[in-house]
Amino acid sequence: NYMKLLIKNANACLPDKIAKKDILIENGLISQIEDFIQPDPEFTVINAESLYAMPGMIDIHTHLDDKIGAFELADTYYTGSKVAIINGITTLFSFITESQNCSLNNAIMIARNKADNRCLCDYHWHLTPVNFTRDDMFNITRLIEAGFTTFKMYTTYRQAGIFSEYKRIE
Repeated sequence: NYMKLLIKNANACLPDKIAKKDILIENGLISQIEDFIQPDPEFTVINAESLYAMPGMIDIHTHLDDKIGAFELADTYYTGSKVAIINGITTLFSFITESQNCSLNNAIMIARNKADNRCLCDYHWHLTPVNFTRDDMFNITRLIEAGFTTFKMYTTYRQAGIFSEYKRIE
C-alpha cells in the first residue's frame, strides 16, 4: 500500500502516442505524468524501463460469486478480480439479480458481503429488478439516488423467472 509511488521511465500509453514518462501516484491516484519527476525520499520508486503503463480495462459484464439457475458460478470476487488484474482489467461490473425470494435490497447486501475486502480491483454492479410493484419502482428511484447507475431488465428468459414484459417496465 504505497502512499506515494513513482514509476520511472515507463512507456506511457497516452491518448495520442506512446512516450517515455515518469508517473507519480499519490494515495492511489495519478497526480503527475511528466518527462522527468525528481524522486523524493518518501516515494517508493519502480523502474519501468522497457515496460508499458496503460489505462486499466473495464469488463462491463461479469457474474461474480453468483448463481444462475441451479448452477453456482466458478469465480468469486477474489478469484475473478485476481484473473482480471493479471490481464490488465482494473474494474469489473457484476450483476445483482432480484428474485421472488430475495428483494433487490437484500441481494445488494449479500453481494456487498461477498465483495467487501475480497475484491482486488474496483467493482460496480448492474442491478436486475424482476418485480415491479409501486414499492419496487420507488426503491429503484432510491437506488439511483444512492449511486447505482446501471439496471438490466430481461425481456426474455421467461422460464428462468426473470422475464419482464415491456408494459411492466415502461
